[in-house]
Amino acid sequence: MFDSFGSRINKVIDVTKRNDLCVALFLGLVVIIVGTWLGWYNNTIIPLYPNPHFHYLSSNPLKLLSNWDGPDYINIAKHGYQNILNASFFPFYPLLIRGFYYVVRSYLMSALFVSWASLVGAIYFFIKLVKQLGLATSQSGSATAVLFWLLFPTGVFLIATYTSSLYALLALSSIYFALNRRYWLSGGLLFLATLTHITGVFVVVLDLLILFEQKLPLKKIAATAIIGFAGIGTFAMYSWLHLHDIFAFVKSQHQIHGWLHFDYTSLFTTTDYLNALFVLMLLASAVYFWSRRKSFAIYALLFLLIPLVGGIWGGFNRYVLTAFPIPLMIYGLVKEKRFLMTLILVLSVMLYTYTLLQYAGGYIGS
Repeated sequence: MFDSFGSRINKVIDVTKRNDLCVALFLGLVVIIVGTWLGWYNNTIIPLYPNPHFHYLSSNPLKLLSNWDGPDYINIAKHGYQNILNASFFPFYPLLIRGFYYVVRSYLMSALFVSWASLVGAIYFFIKLVKQLGLATSQSGSATAVLFWLLFPTGVFLIATYTSSLYALLALSSIYFALNRRYWLSGGLLFLATLTHITGVFVVVLDLLILFEQKLPLKKIAATAIIGFAGIGTFAMYSWLHLHDIFAFVKSQHQIHGWLHFDYTSLFTTTDYLNALFVLMLLASAVYFWSRRKSFAIYALLFLLIPLVGGIWGGFNRYVLTAFPIPLMIYGLVKEKRFLMTLILVLSVMLYTYTLLQYAGGYIGS
């Protein structure tokens, strides 16, 4: 009897190891639970950032995962777009928060549910992508590759009330389906990606290049482009009808958040170590992928437009979290070098933990 029971347990464990969704669920839960506990413990011994404007005001202990831009998304879910100040935030994430609110009856928990469920989905498609690109053939290899993304220095935003996890899910799944020549699915996901975040336009470019590399007919590539860019077009149309300004997003970024001032002097004088590190990593990943898959190299370079066009570093460190060629490159370079892999993962944990604790206390928001 015991032998039979033991064999069944072994079969369950074996299936779990081979099941991408089980691995994604396990990794997602570990990141969420450990990250939340670390943030909570930090806030019990370190004073919070004193300005209440940067915190979600609630008695819920999980409010530590909704600082800076996090409360803005929740407020849009509650009250909609009340003026041009809100136009900086794209609508798909608040729409989902609003929808799940009617189930959980808490805007904070609804926002966290969307982020956490999206994170599991994003991990799943990251694993699929690693295998599709031939970077790993084993489950342990693909799971290790995911760690380089989950433990990215700004990875805390994947478990917070930000668009990062939702956008990652939409971007990674659209890339996966583009690699499999399923352009209608890819286009539909791109529509939602550009309805989620402005950097959705980058993944539209990436998917179009992938489809071109896959030698799909131009009419199919064009259809994917039209569907993909329709997301940002839909938000622009809504802004025109509701806020009476089709360029509300641009004006909000310029007037409220200081973007598009093109003051490159301050861009250089305000550079911090993470900005410089991420720029170097983007350039390195572009070089790495140029001879392997040019679409990924170009996608990495597109992220350099954020400070160049914006004129400031605001949000750059967080946006680079979805520059997937970086963790893919790192894993590709060190997967056969166990010591170097361990060293990089240890350093990643240290940087990740520092950023997580800073965010949980309300000290940083990007």
